[in-house]
Amino acid sequence: AALGGAENVASPLAESLRDAGSVVVVWGERIVREGDAAAGALLELAAALNVAGADGAGLLEVPDFANARGLREAGCLPDAGPGLSAADPGMSSEEIRAALESGELGALVLFGVDPLRDFPDTPAWEAALTAAEFVVSFSMFETQTSGKANVVFPLESHAEKDGTVTHPDGRLQRVRPSASRPGDIRPNFQVLAELSTALGHDTGITSQPTAFAALTQAVPFYSAITEESIGGRGIRWQDTQASANVPSASESAGGASERFAREENGAIGDSSTAPQRRVASEEAPPALSLALGTYRDLWAGPITELNPPLKFLAPEQRVEVSLADADRLNLSSGDTVKVAQNGSSVNARVLIRERMSDGVCFLSEGTAANNANALLNGGPVSVEITKVEA
Repeated sequence: AALGGAENVASPLAESLRDAGSVVVVWGERIVREGDAAAGALLELAAALNVAGADGAGLLEVPDFANARGLREAGCLPDAGPGLSAADPGMSSEEIRAALESGELGALVLFGVDPLRDFPDTPAWEAALTAAEFVVSFSMFETQTSGKANVVFPLESHAEKDGTVTHPDGRLQRVRPSASRPGDIRPNFQVLAELSTALGHDTGITSQPTAFAALTQAVPFYSAITEESIGGRGIRWQDTQASANVPSASESAGGASERFAREENGAIGDSSTAPQRRVASEEAPPALSLALGTYRDLWAGPITELNPPLKFLAPEQRVEVSLADADRLNLSSGDTVKVAQNGSSVNARVLIRERMSDGVCFLSEGTAANNANALLNGGPVSVEITKVEA
C-alpha cells in the first residue's frame, strides 16, 4: 500500500518504526498531487513517531525541481508572500491556464518553464497559449512554448547564474558563474527588475548583492544570513537566530506549502472532476483499465537531447506494467503499445516489472515524443493499453 491509498497505512508504519529511534521520513512532492489523503497520512505518521520532538528526526521533502524550497520561501506561491507570510491569493498554474482560455487573463510571463512539455494536460495548455494575447518567455532553448511567445528572452544556464540556492533541508549555498554569458545576455534578475520598473514597480535591484539583500530583508528567517556566513559550505537558516521568525500557523498563509505541492503540479479539483473509466460496448470484451502513475526521468529534457555526449541518454517512452497485467493483456517486454485515455494517446514500449502492483502502470513525463503529460488532466487518470501490430 502507499500513503493516501485506500488503506490507512500510517498506523502500521508508525508501529513498525516506533522503536527505531530518530526517524527521518523522506517524501516526494508527488504524493500529494491527487488530494489531501496522502498529506494527511504523512502528517499522521509524523505525529505518531513524534518527529517534531526527537533530535535528528523529521520530514525531508524531495521537491520536483531544483531550488523549489527556496522559491517557496521567497514567496513564489499562489497564496503566500515572502517567508510564507499571509498574502492576497493569486492563481495557481492550472487557474492561470483556465483564465487564459476564458479570456480573464490576456498576458503571460513564463520564466524557465515549458508548459507544453512539462505541465499536465498538454492539449489544454496548447489552447491556453493560443488564446493568450501576449506571451513573454524566458528560455534557454527554442521550444514549442517559446514558439508561441511574442517576446523571447534568453534564460541563463546554470553555469552562468549568480545567486543562492536553497536545498531541501533549508541550507542556503552560494552559486557563482563558472562561464561567461555569451553576446548581450544579461543576468535574468536584471531583466526582470527592468520589466518590473516598466510596469510601475521599482524593485531597487541592480546587482547580485542588492538582490540578496532584498531576499534577506523580505524573508524574516533569512535575516541573519550573510554572504560571509554562507561561506563555501552553506548554512541552514534553521541554525541561525532568525529561525525564531518563522511565522506561526495563525500568521502564515493557511496551507501554503500543502497547496503548492498539490496545485503547482496540476492536481486541481476534487475526485468528481476526474475522468471516468471507459465502458466497453456490449459487442467487445471489456477493456482492462489501469491507473496511470507518472515520473520524470532524470534525462528527459533538452539539455540531454541537444548535448552530443549526452544524446544517447535521452529516454524513449516506456510503459511499466505488472506480470499479471501483462498476462491479461497478452503483452511481452519490448512490445509497442498505445496507451490511451479520453481521446488522447501515446505510444510506448512495454517494460514488465516483477514488483509492480496489479492495476497500475507508469509512464514518463517530459519525453520529447509520446509525453505522458498529454494524458494527464489534473486528477486521477485511468488508461487503456492496446498492442500496436507491426
